[in-house]
Amino acid sequence: SLSNEVRKEVLKKNLNLTRENQIKIANQIRKIHGSNYFAKRVIEKIKNNKCVVTSIRNEQELIEFRKFDDFILLNIIAPVEERFDRIKQRKRYGDPKTLKELKKKEQQEQSDNPANQQLHIITKSADIIINNDSTLEIFEKKINKFLRDWQPKLSKKNGFN
Repeated sequence: SLSNEVRKEVLKKNLNLTRENQIKIANQIRKIHGSNYFAKRVIEKIKNNKCVVTSIRNEQELIEFRKFDDFILLNIIAPVEERFDRIKQRKRYGDPKTLKELKKKEQQEQSDNPANQQLHIITKSADIIINNDSTLEIFEKKINKFLRDWQPKLSKKNGFN
């Protein structure tokens, strides 16, 4: 997760793991090291392994991952009210306490500044959109269907049968 890399940087600075601190520190680091910095860190860790990477929030991060022929960008969507209910259930420190606060924080991730979060650009660039507006069981079925549908295409792309 790119967010895990950001969280490590926030902790190095002895800051609380709030969404605000994560956004602030990630933006500062992107300004210093380049907008693709966190993507490069994750790519170095995963090497050539097949895996799922979450929390791509910047166009340059996406460009880094698009260098891989078998990269697929999924946009998992859900109504904001549903996302807020899930956030409340996970009880992570620094999560928004109200729906209004969540909407405000999500708006902060819609920047046109290349060193900041550009979630609106990422979501528009998705290869596949999966709606996660129901139960976990239904979502898992949707993910399994995606994997069944795309596995043959990815195998051919990489020269495997």
